Amino acid sequence: MILRSGTSITINGTGFVSGAIVTIGQGSGGETSAIAATNVKAGSPTKITAVTGGGAKAGSWGLFVTTRGGTSQRVLSSNFTY
Repeated sequence: MILRSGTSITINGTGFVSGAIVTIGQGSGGETSAIAATNVKAGSPTKITAVTGGGAKAGSWGLFVTTRGGTSQRVLSSNFTY
């Protein structure tokens, strides 16, 4: 089953900056086989809001944030479930 986009998400963490990219993994490849979120906004250094991208497979997937400093590690408790 392929799911549509449009779910608003809020990510709490540290080191967030304007221009961050949010992706949701879609398999064992993690961020290399991911769906990009849209409308990504770093509201502060500790909070990002975004909207899930389309074409995702149902399941629980890793959530990744990429900034100038690199890409976040996968944290199971931070998975997003479609």
